[in-house]
Amino acid sequence: MLVTHRIATVTIVDIVPGMARRRREVSDDDRRQAVEDYRVEVQRFQWEAYRNFRWAVAGACIFLGLIGLRSMFDSREDLAANILMVVGAVAGVVSFWVKDWRLLAPAFVVAVAGLVSVAL
Repeated sequence: MLVTHRIATVTIVDIVPGMARRRREVSDDDRRQAVEDYRVEVQRFQWEAYRNFRWAVAGACIFLGLIGLRSMFDSREDLAANILMVVGAVAGVVSFWVKDWRLLAPAFVVAVAGLVSVAL
């Protein structure tokens, strides 16, 4: 049985009757500080997610480059595709230090283009 109470324009729903919780009063300064703390935490979380994604993409480029390097020495038939994968890997390694999408995105595109060229 759900029991609802209307207290100061805030509707409180009791899952168990009699267990309604009221919001505690918070000063404006405390509320502003809580909002600022929340924004800082969200920004830090987004930055860490961006960093982890960037490292994963760069690692994938490096892995494809290692495959291209190994294939380059095993057989010479797909030399252009293997060179594309190695160039993508080098750009992926450089993107670890540069930390910019302007280098990482083309590195990924070049490495995947090399992989697609090998597959075709």
